[in-house]
Amino acid sequence: MAFQPGDLETPGVPNPRGLLPRRGLAEPFDTVFDALWIVVVLVGIGSLAVCFWYASPEQRRQIEWLGYAPSPPGPQSLALKSRRV
Repeated sequence: MAFQPGDLETPGVPNPRGLLPRRGLAEPFDTVFDALWIVVVLVGIGSLAVCFWYASPEQRRQIEWLGYAPSPPGPQSLALKSRRV
């Protein structure tokens, strides 16, 4: 929001830090960066899988917390109750 051009907060006063998009130059890079972002996410997930595979039982429980983080609270409480943590 800080770099959007135009008068966002005060009518009549343009944003001095507003950047206009560069249509011709940015479009090819968007595709490349989207592909790189997907590759980085997949490499990160693979890295966690390898760490989980070679980890000790204590380290596996620590890595499992990363799986609990994005899930809704209901499944988390059921999983914790079943392990009696």
